Amino acid sequence: MFLRSGHSHEDVDQQHGQMSAFTRNKLDRAETLDDFQVVGIQMKGHGGQRAPHVFDFCLEDSNVMLSGGWPRKRYEGLWGAIVTFPRRRPFATNVIVATVKTSVADLIVQKAEGKKEIDWQRNGAFTAFGFAYLGIIQWFIYVSLFTRLCPHAIRFSNLPWAEKLKDRAGQIDLVKQTCLDNFVHYTFCYFPVFYVIKEGINTLTAEKTAARGEPQDPLVSRALQKYWKNAVQDNLYMWSLWVPFDLIIYAVPIWMRLPLNHGISLAWTMILSYLRGNEK
Repeated sequence: MFLRSGHSHEDVDQQHGQMSAFTRNKLDRAETLDDFQVVGIQMKGHGGQRAPHVFDFCLEDSNVMLSGGWPRKRYEGLWGAIVTFPRRRPFATNVIVATVKTSVADLIVQKAEGKKEIDWQRNGAFTAFGFAYLGIIQWFIYVSLFTRLCPHAIRFSNLPWAEKLKDRAGQIDLVKQTCLDNFVHYTFCYFPVFYVIKEGINTLTAEKTAARGEPQDPLVSRALQKYWKNAVQDNLYMWSLWVPFDLIIYAVPIWMRLPLNHGISLAWTMILSYLRGNEK
């Protein structure tokens, strides 16, 4: 059981929310379990009398924390550093995986389209989007913003399925996350940024074919015009894939979320590459 000393689920949710910013800053520097325990002592001073109970709660299942958990034992040598890197550096791992995944997805689609030569301009746009948005910005959307808007979500994801069926607050946050992700985040953040980055790469690398002195709309304006033209189709494709899978991703235990999300994201990026990769 995660709860201690008679505290309710709401007590834990409230305390976790109060300490989240503090622990994220401190735990970025934690390399081993000993480091984690030092942070726990600091948490006790920062969080008041109930902090030790929350700390015990985190130690029992290190995967409950948003960053994916921390190692339970020291590592030795280069191989140990490599295999424990995802747990020690979840943010850096997310950036690396998102960048490589997005680039590879586009390369797969280009080969499937029968291209004899790789369009590196197109691949550069997807790689830049994977690094800047999927790797960095999306991390803060999901880890920082969504946890504040949906405070019951992490606890809910780590409950056994039988308890999930009884957890009304967690179920509401599950639906809330799915709606925010698909109907706010993707529609008003993800796609606009994708089109702006793609238009920026195209502008930097394209040949200057326009007549001199001919006025052009600003880059962001051109990008958003292209998005507006494709918005209905883009969002319908997005929602048809991500609405059902988000309900699964946000319901599974937290340690499964990142690999499952990246697996579905690989498939989605291939769809996006097929739909919009050739557009200039």
